[in-house]
Amino acid sequence: MADAPKQDARHKYVLSRIKDFITMGDATIADNFMLELERSLADGSENLRVLHSFLQGTGPNNFVALYQEDEEHGGQGDVFSIIDPANKDLGLIVKKRCVYASRAATGKPINNKDTSFVMAEVTMGVLEADVIGTFENVVSEVFAPLLNKQRQWGKNSTKEREGFMSTVVTYTDHIQELAHIKSENIELNPVEEQHLRQGAGGGGKGARTADANAIQALTSGVEQWLSVLERVKNSAPKYAEADLSDEKIG
Repeated sequence: MADAPKQDARHKYVLSRIKDFITMGDATIADNFMLELERSLADGSENLRVLHSFLQGTGPNNFVALYQEDEEHGGQGDVFSIIDPANKDLGLIVKKRCVYASRAATGKPINNKDTSFVMAEVTMGVLEADVIGTFENVVSEVFAPLLNKQRQWGKNSTKEREGFMSTVVTYTDHIQELAHIKSENIELNPVEEQHLRQGAGGGGKGARTADANAIQALTSGVEQWLSVLERVKNSAPKYAEADLSDEKIG
């Protein structure tokens, strides 16, 4: 049986970043998180194995770190876990903020002599339970910085490159506006299942009355949806035509 991996400067740096992302400066959460971290990273644990293989280049090139209640540990508070996407279905529900980490698929270990190596080679960030917020974060914190670091842009001029990056920034602004609208009390009330069954049902005794009631309920539901959508449309920001038409993508 292989010896359990030991933590070095690389592990400690990544874990400290995860702690910062998850606790966001909250001392109470930080205390609880550190206790759970110690438990979940005991020598030989699956969490430590995934993290170590990530840093060594022998395992996943990406992982997700969660700190939330686990169904298998119901009632025992938040549980910390490092998930290898290749070995676990990520269709699980993200209930709280989680952290992602990614590295280049070189198949080689990240140098452990200085934390500057792991800082340069590992990209980390936050995934929110809110899908729109997560998408905006990935575009602004991962996609845009990677593009800015890109040295070769083919035949595109500096002006075209700057124009494209300006488009990316405008795009993330639009996503933020969408997230703001989504945060408002907008709700499309569901139609009761019985009315859907009645509307789709065949004839029979009392069918005419039942169908009339179902149609009235469905009509009211659709009218409510339309009024909500109209309100969203009217409250959405009116971007100037120049913001979009004048942009040239390189």
